[in-house]
Amino acid sequence: MYLLRGPKAQNLLQTISRVNRPYKSPNGKIYNYGYITDFVDIEEEYDRTLNDYLRELEADMTDPDDDSQGSLSGLLVDVEAIKGKYDSYTKELAEILETEDLETWSKKLAMFNKEILLKIKRLLNGLKDCYVELMLSNAMDDAAKIDIELIKKKLKSTQERINFVNIKEDPVRMIDLISSDEIVEIFYEFLLVSISVIDLSRFDPDSASYKEFNDNIRQLQEEINKNRNKNDIRLVSLDQMLKKLFASMNITDMDDLDGVNEELRKIIEEAIRINKENERLAAIYNGNFALVKTYQDAVLNRPELDNKDIEDAVRIIYSQIDDILDADALFVQGRQGFIDETKKKVTKLLLKAGYYKKLNLKEWLDSLLSEMYTNLQNYR
Repeated sequence: MYLLRGPKAQNLLQTISRVNRPYKSPNGKIYNYGYITDFVDIEEEYDRTLNDYLRELEADMTDPDDDSQGSLSGLLVDVEAIKGKYDSYTKELAEILETEDLETWSKKLAMFNKEILLKIKRLLNGLKDCYVELMLSNAMDDAAKIDIELIKKKLKSTQERINFVNIKEDPVRMIDLISSDEIVEIFYEFLLVSISVIDLSRFDPDSASYKEFNDNIRQLQEEINKNRNKNDIRLVSLDQMLKKLFASMNITDMDDLDGVNEELRKIIEEAIRINKENERLAAIYNGNFALVKTYQDAVLNRPELDNKDIEDAVRIIYSQIDDILDADALFVQGRQGFIDETKKKVTKLLLKAGYYKKLNLKEWLDSLLSEMYTNLQNYR
């Protein structure tokens, strides 16, 4: 928050309290608090307003007949308590990993499992929070003793390592979740740490192999982002291919990247094939992905049936409901209303085309239409 004017009294407290609201960004990162940048010098007004507020609050809450209640001064942060927390976090962190050198820090992070990495992240966040609390308490001399930039860099390196572990464990979801720049940086740090174990001078970020690796990672993410059905069985298979590749990635030499690039190209080709098939299906249903998802769910749930027959049956159903796909109309109709009305329209057509018997729709047409209703609501 940038303060360009000088709010006073209650307006001042209301204004600065806005940074106390947690925010979750689109990529899933959670911000627990904000920062105030003050251009108009409100420190004196803030101190006076806060003290007045606490006195007023204390007066409202204190029973004049009860001498044991004390004051509300404890609401203000105890600087010594903050310093104690900081020392405790520092000691606990040193027992796990102690080094001021960022390169050594990054290399040693590779030795830890996810549980330890998350603990390291928690401790670093604790150190950062202590710094913020000292700053908010105007304990500037104590805050100045903390190398906050080093803490932030260690936190960034730790988060990148956690992200790489997450990508290895759940590649499709993580690649879809984080930005292209983030994923390139995550793999860059991974390669830097891996290769530096042998000889850092052999890592050339300008080499053709690394540039191809970069391009492959970005293209892979682009193709994964295109697929709107992350539960597609084919995408699950792609996920397994990526897990296998990332688990076996042992880059100790730039030449090793050529083999990784070859595997990545195979996976990208499969992702492209999946997306082209989805585009073909979407064209059949006038771009309505809800029908694509319905078809994919049916194929997954009824593997004994012919895929082409399911595709045609869904197309016939779609042809009869195209005029009522408005979201409000579906809401008014309700799930059971949609199922009942659609069955009246399509049963005879499905019988005539032979799909009612061939697909045994007597047993699962209601289920198919229920899934369709859900997808139509979710993919508007």
